[in-house]
Amino acid sequence: MTAGTGRPASIRLACAVAIALLLVLHANAMSMSQMLWACHIASLTLAIGLALDQPKLIAIGMVFHTGQGIPAWMLDLFVVGDYSLTSTLLHSVPLEGAPPLELSARDARVIRIPVERAA
Repeated sequence: MTAGTGRPASIRLACAVAIALLLVLHANAMSMSQMLWACHIASLTLAIGLALDQPKLIAIGMVFHTGQGIPAWMLDLFVVGDYSLTSTLLHSVPLEGAPPLELSARDARVIRIPVERAA
């Protein structure tokens, strides 16, 4: 079993519930098909990781959310001009809710992050 994030359960669960609530509100405001977009799947992964206190799930959700989800949302926002409050919150709240993670070298190898060894 992996070590947890070290954050109190009440804070983790509050963040997870906030993300889940935003997902539901966004699905109701826009369309259910948008829930299949990468940023929303990453947010769901992040919420599940927070609820279960699983740092690896949180890390995967954050990397995917910040690497693919947010840039695609910003392109949609600035190029297409598609704006909604729920979308803006859904792309910013997960960044605030996720704790900073310190992955060990072993954890980094499990999720395929190259690790250089000291000589």
